[in-house]
Amino acid sequence: MPWGRDRWAPHFLHALAAEAEDGLDLLLAMERAWLAARAAVPARRSTSRAPAALDLLAATPLISATTLARGLGMSVKSALALLEALVREGIAVEATHRAARRLFALKGLGEEVRAVVRPPRRPGSGRRPGRPRREPSEEAMPDVRAPLPAFHPVARLLPPVDYASLNAAMAHADQAIRDARRRFAATTSIGA
Repeated sequence: MPWGRDRWAPHFLHALAAEAEDGLDLLLAMERAWLAARAAVPARRSTSRAPAALDLLAATPLISATTLARGLGMSVKSALALLEALVREGIAVEATHRAARRLFALKGLGEEVRAVVRPPRRPGSGRRPGRPRREPSEEAMPDVRAPLPAFHPVARLLPPVDYASLNAAMAHADQAIRDARRRFAATTSIGA
């Protein structure tokens, strides 16, 4: 990367334009997902909170039932039932692979999150929780190396300090204080 201002500025501005373009693409994808979700909501009662839930899902890429309930002024149980109905209808996706503390997203936006989020670890078949693990063989043991020395950032960043001149100045100050005390004691003893 060139660091001269006349050469650096165009690189910076091109990177900024690319980032703005990516942000605009994400915004358009969010809008498309929101409009598709609103169009996919089947006809419901006029008091249904499903359209408002879709608006909150569009505004918040990942939302929990508790947050949705707080935003819509409804119970958490009802908000969870509404989110599960949206998942069954294919409008939203559950992104966390969990039974509790689940997060939901619109279908067009949640697949990427769902693909990245790892499901919780569950015991393999034939194993019950609490059963001790088999000891790994000696060949499978990882290579354990000695720990690295402690890192002292101040010691590495600053050059070593030479205290010889400081010690000499302190010794000179101590000597001056001793001389001043001796002279002061001599003048007070003469006047008494």
